[in-house]
Amino acid sequence: MTDDLRLDGRVVAVTGGAMGIGLATARRATELGARVAVLDVRPGPSDLFYAECDVSDPRAVAAAF
Repeated sequence: MTDDLRLDGRVVAVTGGAMGIGLATARRATELGARVAVLDVRPGPSDLFYAECDVSDPRAVAAAF
């Protein structure tokens, strides 16, 4: 892997990260060195930071952060 693909020192918020492509994205970002927050209305993975959040609701998004 080249250094330009590293995400060290970055914070990544992944919406819809509890399953499927979102979960794969969250896991990959972690592998690349990012600190990851998963935001989803479904229960999230236990090995990543997870916040229950409906991203269509501005109040829920504000509360998640």
